[in-house]
Amino acid sequence: MATPDGWENAFVAMSVALGATPEEASAALDESARGRVASLVQALSHPVRETRAKALASGLARIAIAIEKARLA
Repeated sequence: MATPDGWENAFVAMSVALGATPEEASAALDESARGRVASLVQALSHPVRETRAKALASGLARIAIAIEKARLA
């Protein structure tokens, strides 16, 4: 199952939802993958709570959509 923007963003979003920091989650990825998640990590690290919440909600929504599509297939 892949999300539209790749498994790496899904990994970071879910990791943060489970309690990891954005930096910890991205550190688990290789260098090229870290480049692909950089904008999400930046948003999840933003000082404004609303920005962080929107980024997390968007990342988790993509996971939920991918699960629903797989379930209906």
